[in-house]
Amino acid sequence: MCKRTICGVSALLLLVITFFLVFILRKPVSTPNVEPTPEQGVTRVIEGVGEESTVFLEGTIRKEAIPRELELGDYWYWIYFDTPVLQKNNASGVPLYIDKMQLNPPIEKDFYNIEDFVDKSVEVYGYQTWGYAESSVFQILSLRAL
Repeated sequence: MCKRTICGVSALLLLVITFFLVFILRKPVSTPNVEPTPEQGVTRVIEGVGEESTVFLEGTIRKEAIPRELELGDYWYWIYFDTPVLQKNNASGVPLYIDKMQLNPPIEKDFYNIEDFVDKSVEVYGYQTWGYAESSVFQILSLRAL
């Protein structure tokens, strides 16, 4: 009878300790609702090529003279990123972090005049496409000043 009492008390004690640990000492886990910032390591990624791979990018638009030997016109536009962007698809075949990318002006030239955004901090929406000699170019669909 003594062994039964000891086993019963031990089982009851084990049940009480488990209850205490699970329900009394357990603290609810709360996740702060904080927007990520570039300082927290958020990286923009250009996943693919084409209209199905649209992305938002931030940076400063610059207008630069095209080297004459290329015979591609007078000027081209570049976006210089605020933080490096990971470009997964490019001519090298290896994902690369890039600091700038050539821009194709918006298709809707009557609605978006890229000249209005030169030397300004902007957000552009569009997709990566291929340019001269397999270079990567970003086709702007829309843009806004920041």
